[in-house]
Order: sequence, then C-alpha cells, then structure tokens
Amino acid sequence: MCILLPRGLVAAFMIVWCAPALAFFESGFEDGEGPVSRPGLGTNLESVVDFAAAYPFADFFKQSRPWITASQTVFDTDDADQLDLDADGWVQSLPACTANPNQFCIARTVFNSAGSPWPDGLYTVVYDGNGTITYGLNAQKVEAQSQPGRDVVDVDGNGIWILDVTATAAAPNHIRNIRVFPPGINPDSPPMFHPDFTARLTPYRAVRFMDWMNTNGGGFIGPPNDQENFGDRALVSDAHWSRFAGVPLEVMVGLANEAQLEPWFTLPHRATDDYITQFATIVRNQLDPDLVVYVEHSNEVWNNFPQGNEIQDRGTALFGNVATPFERRLNAHGLRTAQICDLFRAVFGAQSDRIVCSLGAQAANAFTFTEAADCPLAQNAALHTGPCMTSGDVVAIAPYFGNYTNVENNEDEIVNWSLSQLFDEINLGAQLQQAFPNSNTPCTDNFPQNFTVPCPIAALDEIEIWLNANRTAAQTRGMRMLAYEGGQHLALVSPFSGDPTAQARKTTISNLFVAANRDARMRDVYVDYLQRWKDLGGELFMHFSLSFSYGPFGNWGVLESLTQQPDPPKLLGILDFNAANPCWWEGCGSGITPPPPTCPQPLLDPSLEGSAWTSTSQRFGTALCTTSTCDDSADPTTVGPRTGTGWAWLGGTIDGQHAEVATLSQTVTIPNDGPRHLNFFLRRGFTSVPLDAVMEVRVDGATRRSFDEPATAEPAYLARTVDLSDIADGNAHSIEFRYTNLATSGKSSFNLDDITIDCTAVGN
Repeated sequence: MCILLPRGLVAAFMIVWCAPALAFFESGFEDGEGPVSRPGLGTNLESVVDFAAAYPFADFFKQSRPWITASQTVFDTDDADQLDLDADGWVQSLPACTANPNQFCIARTVFNSAGSPWPDGLYTVVYDGNGTITYGLNAQKVEAQSQPGRDVVDVDGNGIWILDVTATAAAPNHIRNIRVFPPGINPDSPPMFHPDFTARLTPYRAVRFMDWMNTNGGGFIGPPNDQENFGDRALVSDAHWSRFAGVPLEVMVGLANEAQLEPWFTLPHRATDDYITQFATIVRNQLDPDLVVYVEHSNEVWNNFPQGNEIQDRGTALFGNVATPFERRLNAHGLRTAQICDLFRAVFGAQSDRIVCSLGAQAANAFTFTEAADCPLAQNAALHTGPCMTSGDVVAIAPYFGNYTNVENNEDEIVNWSLSQLFDEINLGAQLQQAFPNSNTPCTDNFPQNFTVPCPIAALDEIEIWLNANRTAAQTRGMRMLAYEGGQHLALVSPFSGDPTAQARKTTISNLFVAANRDARMRDVYVDYLQRWKDLGGELFMHFSLSFSYGPFGNWGVLESLTQQPDPPKLLGILDFNAANPCWWEGCGSGITPPPPTCPQPLLDPSLEGSAWTSTSQRFGTALCTTSTCDDSADPTTVGPRTGTGWAWLGGTIDGQHAEVATLSQTVTIPNDGPRHLNFFLRRGFTSVPLDAVMEVRVDGATRRSFDEPATAEPAYLARTVDLSDIADGNAHSIEFRYTNLATSGKSSFNLDDITIDCTAVGN
C-alpha cells in the first residue's frame, strides 16, 4: 500500500509510504542434480524514489526525482508539465531567466532527499550534448577534475543534493543521456545494479516487484496505476525509472537473472489482454529458463487503494447489480486473476509449469479468498466455467503481526508502555484493555468499543487464527498458502495530528515502535513468527520489505540502509530461520544454483575506522589516515575515504630521494563453509612518471595480485577482488596490502577502503 505524504525538508519534497505484498515458488531438479537446499523466504523491494533508503542501480540518475522546474529563487515552480522533453525524457530547451521568480528557467532533479546513508565521496557524471549542468545543496563540482561531458562531483552521501540543467543546446545536441556514478563504479563499464544492493538479496529466493511496478499508483489518496496498453509501460531508454510508470520490465528481469531470484509480478489492473501477452513474452524470452514466475492481479484488491474501486465498478458492469458491491469486486478480481494466468500459461506453452498463479487475499478475512477463488457471480454470468482458482494455484495473504497496535483508540495505553511491555504484548498478550468480543481481531476499533478484560490474544497468537482459516480454505480447493507480504506492523495509521497533545502522544509511540524494531529481542520474535508460519502450513513467505527508513511512516525495512552494520535484529532473525529451515515444501529445492550463503564478516573494521589493522610506512610511520590527520586540500594526492572518515593512503615519495614501502595487514580466520573472496575498493588517485609504484595483495606472504601505477589517475574508487576460496579452511591467515615505490620514482597515491571477506566476488 502507498500513501503520498509531504516531507518537511523542502516544501517541494514528497514521500510515499508503501505497505506490503506476497509470493510463491516451485521448481523441479535439473537432470543429474540432487536436491539443493534453498531459502523459503523472499522479499519485497522498496519503491525506486529519490527518498528511498536503498540505491539499487549503479547509475544513480535513474533513481533521481523526475524533472521539476526551478527559477533562480524558487526551488520548485511546479511547472514540470511545461518542460520541453524529448521522447526519452531529456530536456530539449529552457526559457530564459527573468526577474519573475515564478518563471522557471532551470530543469532540476533531486537525489537522496531523505538523507539516507548513500555512498560518500567523488561521483562521476557523464552526459552527451552541450549545455550547462550545475550542482547544489550537498554536492559540489570539482572543476579541476572535470571536463566537457564528464564532471567530477564531491557529494555528501548522507544528505540531499540536486543536479540542475541551466542551459542546453538545441536538439539534437541537447544535454541527454546523463549518468551519475558513485564512488567504486567504473563509469566506462558500469554494472546495471549497485553491488551494495545485490549483496543484500542473498538471504532470499524470490523478489516481489510491486513497488517497482508502482502497482498502487498514487496510493490511498492518489490516482490509480494508469497503464492499460503495452505502450504505456516504462522503457529502458527512459531518463528516469522513478516515474509513475515504474521500473522497466527488462530491468526487473535483469535483476532476477543476476541475483537468481524468482520474480513476482503484480500486473496493472487496467492492463489489456495484449499488454499481458506482450509482458509475458518478454519474461519468457529474457528470464533465465530455470526460474519460476509468480503472477498476481494488481495488489490488495480488497483494500482501499484506487484500483479496488475500479475493479468493483468492473464487477458491476460484468455481473449487474447482484450481491453486494464488495462481492462483485472479489468476483471480478478472481476472474481477472484467472484470465491473466491463462494468458501467461499460453505464452509459456510447454514451460507453463513455471507459472505460479497467485490470488491475493486479506489475511484476516478468508472470505476475500474463498469468494474470489470460487467466483460464483462469474460462473452465474457464464464468464467462467467452474471456480476461477483451482488445484495448482495459490492464495497469497499478508499475515502481519501487531496490526492492532496502530489503532488510535489504543494510543492512550500504548503511550505509557515500556519496550518490555510492547514485547510482552507481541509474545504474551494481555497488555491492552480495549478488547472486542466475538472478533477474530479482538484489539481493533472495527466494532463499538467495549472495555472488558485485557486482550486475550498476543500479536503472534492472533495470526494463527488467520493462518488456520486460510489454510483450511486452500486445502479444500487443492491450493497452497503463500505470504505476499508480512513481518511486523508496528506503525501508526495516522502519524500526525493538528492537536499538540495528540501529536506528542503519536511521536512517543512512533519512537517506541522504532526502538522495538532495533531491539535485540526482535530477532527471536522473527524466528518465532516465521516458525509459526511454516508449522501452520505456509510455504513461500515474502517479507516486506528489504529496506525502508524507520520513523512515523513505519519500520518496514529489514535494513535501514544498505551498508548498515552490524546486521540488524530482523535480518539476524531471518538468517537464523533460514539456517534452521531450508525450504520445506514439496518441490521447493530446485535445480537452480542457490544464492551464495550470507556469511558473517570475519575481518575487523572493514571501513578502517578503528585500530584493528596493522600498518607500517618507511616514510610516515603508518598508512592509516582519517579526514582530520591526512586532510590537505592543497595536495592533489589527497583522495580521502570512500566511506566514513578512515582509509589507507599508500603513497610516496616526497622528494624523489627516498624509497617508500608501506603495508596494511590483518590476520583473520576464514570460515570453511563455502567460497570466500577478498573484496576491496582501490583508487590510484595520483600518478607521475616514472610509473614504478606497485601495490601487491599478499596472502600468507605470497602475492596473489598486484596493481601497477597507471598512466592516468583514477577519478573514483573501483571495486577489486581476490579469490580466497582455496584457503577457506577455518584457519588463521595473513592478509597484507604492500605498496612499494623506488627512491628514483615520482610521487604516487594508492588509496584503500572498505575491505571485506565475502561469499561472493564484488568488482574485478
């Protein structure tokens, strides 16, 4: 679900709060293969917007805000509909600036408006055409390192920044194809996805693209998703992938292929049969043939999203004024779900067993499942022969726990709770007095208030009622039960109030919910919650969501940022559950190569912020630097850290008369539970002839890889890797970076940061 809400940082900024969804997986073994244990959990993804916590793409421009308009004094003149854009969304012309502050003369885009921890340091901006691009707020162009068509920009990764097109040549030589690459990404051969993002997908087997597809449109108070014909969809060539049309299908398929995750698609409710057929054809042609595909009609049709009302109107048009409006909605939902799945299966032909047809329903109301699955109105109208959903299909629900804690009628009690009381309510119940008899959800305000005994059902116990009802209904229809979304639901329905007293109460409760999500006890809660799901007949469980900033709009993310360390409690609970419960349903151990295991980081202080590393230097005593100890903006060899404030600066000589040998080392025990790779970021930021400097990567004294001094300095940190799988034996090994420069050589600068030992290789 999504709600459009204003942000307070700049009047023009907006935020969309999105809630969860669901998925399923099944596949057989390839010839000659035995069962491969794979996770039973999947994840939903955060919306691709400029205020997201995650940065999924190597090209950050794709995630930036769709063009807004600005004048020399007004941040957003709100005239974006007047911009002269080419077919791909690039600015072709701009009006002249005038004294009128409301006359726009700038095309502007925004990055990281939530101030999330995004990569810090020197970004490379490349573009085609002629014109002028400027940068502002937390970004500043480095003039000395920039040239036409290629800017170097110093960006504070923890703050909002902007890119402005202030002038552009006439088409076809207008500024276009702008690409923004953060530190560590080679702008000349960039990947599609940022490695920080793909690394966080390893605990999962499936990925749901509901928010990437913008299935809910503008959310509860916004317009519906308007894609009807296939020409309405997002294209890879689009300047922004953060527009209303969402992320291109080819990009979603690309992520599924790269990360080996089963994709879950939530098709727009207005999509024509031709749209569905063309969509399915691209999936069939481009997706790894070993991957299963989950297909769902829209999202939460039972809920108050705008698509629900439109589908209800469709039901009235199809069935007439029979039954209730809500029943007509559910029957239309079941019928269209079946039609979409039939279209997909027809396209896949002999591979149709790869299609998992999913019917979305409300966890707390099994009637939304049974009515849509049986679709009696569609049968009576001769629009479908027999039930719409049958054996082989799945029902997908969202069994969140703790939903009732956000009810405003409960705020007067919860505002006084300690964290221990909140966890007691989750695990034991009996903390709330506002109970409602004869209800499956006894602590909600869906019924007239009746102050009786304390709520008898704990948050974790409440979901068992829903699971039993949906499982029983699924089994009688030969169907299985999946979770399209799920997890904790500690969030205020209405986080703001015009009354100061009420607002203070809401702020206190919001802070309590944030603290609970960060509390170590949430780890065990998640293990218990997921175990109940498995024990009560649930199969694939799609958590909501991979990432999301915590606060008054909810705490949906497993991660608050992609680089969050140490791993937060919810992620630790997911990893614990995965370790104890490889996928448990029939046929779930596919022949697909399983994702590499998530592995604890054996190196201490990967970001070089402390004292875990040993360093020597003939010239300087140590190669370890911080922004305070090695800051010299007048010295072009000063590069600075990739992240944080610490890095290793391996450089010399100073006067051409002294050799320099510098080292950075750590002894580490490398686990024996799978492949291991030494990943690090290197920037050779300054060079001079003769090019004699070299940095060796030594393992137990033997050189595994060496890096020479290049003829041209590198403008950014680049990801590098060394395979250590042959020594992943549970024993201690020495890792050393050794820099050597001859006495007769000139000055050079090799900079190291963010050194890790991981299960997968990152970089080249």
